Amino acid sequence: MTRYKDYLICILLFIICFFLILDNTSRNLINIGLFFLIVIFYFLNYELISYLLILTILFVFPQSDRYHLIPVIYHDTSIMILLAMSLIMIFKKFIKHNVYNKYWFIFILLIIIQTLRGIYLGHDSYYIKDEVVKYLNYPIGFFFVKSIIDKINLKKFIRLNIYAFLILGLIICLQMFYYYFFVTIGNRVLTRQTNLLLISLMTSMALLLFYKKLSFKEKAFLITVSVLYILSIIIFMQRSLWIAVAISLLSLSLIFILKSDNKKKSIFVIITILLIVISVSLLILNRYNLNKNILSKRVEVIENQDIKELSVFIRLLSYVEIIKKLEGKWIQGLAIGDEIKTTYLNRSVINIVDNSVLIILWKFGLFGILLFGLIFFHFFKQLFQLIKSDRNDIITIFSIIITTSIIGQIINGFACVIMILYHYNFIWAMFIAYADRANELGKIQFGKQNT
Repeated sequence: MTRYKDYLICILLFIICFFLILDNTSRNLINIGLFFLIVIFYFLNYELISYLLILTILFVFPQSDRYHLIPVIYHDTSIMILLAMSLIMIFKKFIKHNVYNKYWFIFILLIIIQTLRGIYLGHDSYYIKDEVVKYLNYPIGFFFVKSIIDKINLKKFIRLNIYAFLILGLIICLQMFYYYFFVTIGNRVLTRQTNLLLISLMTSMALLLFYKKLSFKEKAFLITVSVLYILSIIIFMQRSLWIAVAISLLSLSLIFILKSDNKKKSIFVIITILLIVISVSLLILNRYNLNKNILSKRVEVIENQDIKELSVFIRLLSYVEIIKKLEGKWIQGLAIGDEIKTTYLNRSVINIVDNSVLIILWKFGLFGILLFGLIFFHFFKQLFQLIKSDRNDIITIFSIIITTSIIGQIINGFACVIMILYHYNFIWAMFIAYADRANELGKIQFGKQNT
């Protein structure tokens, strides 16, 4: 009987998906194919393969239509896949009680309220739909991943993610190099995929520092991919990402030193590895850089804090515009779907508000900021508990990867929308689900030891 319910839910979801993409059926054939592929793997009880396919979509395909290098996975369909699969998992097996349930319940309720407000205030329906599904990636992504790792070996899930982060990071690097050398010809490559290379970089660096069983070949491989990740991040030319990488590497270094018994040796090791990786990256960049002028200009903006530079000035104008609009509405915000138009030098841009925290305040008000703060406070509390434990296995290493990555992304989020408006919300939700499950297992093991 349960099997028939699963198939019924799947059919109903597909009907919904079909009508959502009916106006562009021809362009979405590959998307429909992927949807079925993910569902088939799920029903064959290969949930990890379904998860890996979703992760691949998120890493490789976002904004793939910008340069037409690979087949396009349209944003609405990729989100639809996540929602459909998550609903199947949730309907099949309700998630057992955990501390995040109340947070996600309140968050979903807040989304509903702000959506209804947006409709009532006459906000654009396109922006309302787009924002709703992106914000829903947080709670739904959490429940989807939690329902998987509650049933499998956690270390198996960790190893899958480590391999995925390294390999998918290399695929993004290949895309970036192709764009840089053959499409933009030395100009900036505009694709948010490169933000995810921070995760790949923290993965390779954390393994180099903390995994004791690496062979010489494995160490050489990790140093090589680290160089490629850094090169791609540099030619991406997103200044906030450069700062985020520096913060993440600094936090990784501090954790390594604090967890080491020999502080002097650990400082020498971290400095040596960073010098090798960064020096080799800069040497290669100096040799093959196609446009040194544009790179030096973007560096000068950081050094001189030049607010007259166009993109920086538009950001600041948009911040001022949002603050003006929020006057008297700080508590409730301006609802989902609200938009602003920033005009500068006879140019108009819509909704270019590159600040994740400010956008949460704009859409959800102070209550939304407080809710996000509580979620991430509990998340970091769990991560720090995992890191400071005496165990030094793959769980600790993965916790360090997540901690250093998410610290950098939050810093990046003050000048970018990486934390809330992209489909990467699913990845941040996966991190939260992992931390919750790892803490649950730690408490169970600790309880067994005491008994």
